[in-house]
Amino acid sequence: MKEYRIVRTQGAPDWSRVEKLPVDICPWGGEYRPEVFAQAAFAEGEGFYIRMTCREANPRAVFTQPDDMVCRDSCLEFFFDPAPDTGVGYINIETNALGTSHIGLGGGRHERRPVRSLGCEVPVVEAFRDGEYWGWQGFISLHTVAQLYGKSEFAAGDILRGNFYKCGDWTEVEHYLVWNPVTAPQPDYHRPECFGRLIME
Repeated sequence: MKEYRIVRTQGAPDWSRVEKLPVDICPWGGEYRPEVFAQAAFAEGEGFYIRMTCREANPRAVFTQPDDMVCRDSCLEFFFDPAPDTGVGYINIETNALGTSHIGLGGGRHERRPVRSLGCEVPVVEAFRDGEYWGWQGFISLHTVAQLYGKSEFAAGDILRGNFYKCGDWTEVEHYLVWNPVTAPQPDYHRPECFGRLIME
């Protein structure tokens, strides 16, 4: 099981100082493997900042409505359980190059609810383009975490769980990449048992 240390910052992070985590495992094969990396930081008193970046000159980006099936586009995804002991489940943030996001909560693939329907503050997600690179930055506030998980304090050494993904179900070349290995016979990101360890600094 892979591990990544979530650094603490005062305010929004300087991403040039945050470790890059490669999303480069292809559990289900395939020749198309774009360069992908992710970063995460925790701002004291604010919440979690996430950034995902992909080197892909012409990403498929068709879906435009919140909670559309953006996994069919070229998509960067973060699945995150900030409080594994609560049994609430994990947040999945799936975003295309237009910034369209599908955001859910639950314990597995078949028991998910759109976060937008839960009456809580919805994570903020913004897409960016920089030459042949694209990606998104996201923010999950402590207020959101408290509303969903009943937890708002994170101490050094706390172990959270999560995984980072890149996919494209309907792209010119179908592809699936992960950070922490996923053991499933066919592409399936809703495998919390395969999440890596995210350790608070």
